[in-house]
Amino acid sequence: MSSSASSASSSSPVAPAGGWVSAGRLSQLRQGEGRRVQLPGGGRKDAVALFRHGAELFALEDRCCHADKSIHGGDIEDLGQCVVNKDGDMGQGGLCVQCPRHQRKFAGGLYFNLRTGEARTPEYTRKFRKMDTHHVRVHDTRVENGEVFVSVRPRSRRSTQVISDDSEDDRRRPKGFLNQLCSKIPLRTRGSAGPSSPSSAPNEKRLREGDDENDEGEKFLSAPLLEVEEVNHNCFIFHFGQPSGVPLPLPPASPVWHVTLRARIDGRLIDRDYTPVSSWDEWRDTSRVRLLIKIYPDGLMTQYLSKLRKGVSVIDMSGPVTTLQLPSFDSPGKAVPSPNTPSHLILFAAGTGVVPMVQILESLQELSGWSSATLLCSYRQPADLLCAQALLEQAAATRNGKIYLRFTFTTPGSLQQDGAMLPPPLQGFSSEGRADRNLCERLLSHVPNDAALKVIVSGPDGFFEAMKECLPPRLRSLASCVNLDEE
Repeated sequence: MSSSASSASSSSPVAPAGGWVSAGRLSQLRQGEGRRVQLPGGGRKDAVALFRHGAELFALEDRCCHADKSIHGGDIEDLGQCVVNKDGDMGQGGLCVQCPRHQRKFAGGLYFNLRTGEARTPEYTRKFRKMDTHHVRVHDTRVENGEVFVSVRPRSRRSTQVISDDSEDDRRRPKGFLNQLCSKIPLRTRGSAGPSSPSSAPNEKRLREGDDENDEGEKFLSAPLLEVEEVNHNCFIFHFGQPSGVPLPLPPASPVWHVTLRARIDGRLIDRDYTPVSSWDEWRDTSRVRLLIKIYPDGLMTQYLSKLRKGVSVIDMSGPVTTLQLPSFDSPGKAVPSPNTPSHLILFAAGTGVVPMVQILESLQELSGWSSATLLCSYRQPADLLCAQALLEQAAATRNGKIYLRFTFTTPGSLQQDGAMLPPPLQGFSSEGRADRNLCERLLSHVPNDAALKVIVSGPDGFFEAMKECLPPRLRSLASCVNLDEE
């Protein structure tokens, strides 16, 4: 059911009775940006994605129904004509959030209607049809004294939260006022033409055939596991082979690329994207792809990978897929990428999220028009450090601009205790503590206030939002941010 914000006599926020959790101040919710709200369960999956759009609040389960990835970092779109159910029927998608994980999949992306939680997609694919579920749960919201609350339990009926002001005149506004207000909020709207747009026929079903293809039409290979190389206590390099007698896939269209691994786990088709630490030349010349993968205790795919047997097991692997479009470093989902290289790149990475940063820094060697690239890597301790030598080599080899490196370790005392294991050139670029606003301000002091900025973030859930908050205020309005959403 829907409810309007109400005013209480007390000036301090009081949680409404009966199963509600505070989501912060209404004034702190930015238009069009999602926020992750943790529910009392405390687990990674016990969370809600909260969105503010115009005069409405929306709260959805913060978990994509296809791959269990967070959706609070997705873009809000008026999807227009699209596929609205598992049967492939066409209809109006309405106001939706796009799953950040699936921007390049499902023939144009996977979306969820903000009002109903129902899944939407621009084109009908076999992958969409075969999903186990086609919706995420919706939660109620309400406002008390400017404090936003989200219901702990999901609801079954469709409703949205309308934000009302405290005055009696505001509460008597006609219903048309909300539509007028929302119409002033700019939205990225799907057009009726173009390769990613659905057909204009109202009931036409479009199904991309082939279970052995991903949604970009690229074949999956049955790649054998050749070798597993230990890097540290929880990270390994998996060597997968090009199947004998199978033609090579097309080479990557961008120097910043990844592959998708796919497996059926517990009856569900799971896929994950991984950036190779090897080059396309190595794939072509030696029929081998090397992937640096961190094994998570609760990771469906990584636990599956950890049980594969060398020389025996195979896994479905896609050909190269574009991660970022160059020279602008825009995401592939951007229909009209900029033709220009950003003058300054700001890169934030945690864990194995550093791997695409190696590709990005290497790609800069062939680009002009940029002045600096600043990479901040966050780890728990020096033993977790990854790709350090490759990053140092890229920084030393740069010709067209300057690369700044900084490695920070969040465990107190770890740098003093284990700092000796760092390569000597790296010790001058390392510090202890969290990646916070003060560190970023010092690290980015060379970036001018009128720069053309691109911020690229790669790390675990929540890292993207945390690092955006760490950007110096003077740079936030200048920055165009991309979340690689690496696992």
